[in-house]
Amino acid sequence: SQFDVIRYIGSHLSVIKGQSPVDIQKSIQDLGLCADIGKPETFSIIPGSDSALQGFRVLALKKLVAAPVVDEQGKVITTLSTNDLRGVASHHLKKVLLPTTQFLSQMRGEVMFPVTCLPTDTLKECLTKIISAKVHRLWIVNEEQQPVGVLTVTSIIRLFKENSKECSECC
Repeated sequence: SQFDVIRYIGSHLSVIKGQSPVDIQKSIQDLGLCADIGKPETFSIIPGSDSALQGFRVLALKKLVAAPVVDEQGKVITTLSTNDLRGVASHHLKKVLLPTTQFLSQMRGEVMFPVTCLPTDTLKECLTKIISAKVHRLWIVNEEQQPVGVLTVTSIIRLFKENSKECSECC
């Protein structure tokens, strides 16, 4: 899976450091991984007070897998994912009418703390966060912890692929 690729890269950071086509010590902004910041088609924000049903509707309409859930100040408090519907028993379906944070708390047993990064964080720091938290995305936030974009494992793998040499160049 993509996460396995990220985990492999993360476990070989010391080896990769000098040989990687990507400088993992550079910020994600410098590496071009923040180019989509603020573009509404790349992510949506779900107010924690909106019903989970409304949140899932947004995910479906925008063809997204997940979105950051924010509090009244617009700060990221958790993530709503299509996986949050997986395994929901039919007698629990009415819970999607609850506010998103309540729904997540009841379905997960807690509201999971979001995993975020700043545009100035290095790729190495971001890889460590992704691997430690076992997530597929980090919400890129501003200094006020408000979401401005998303960093996905797909975008990281694409960065390595686009910067790798052809076999004829390195072998």
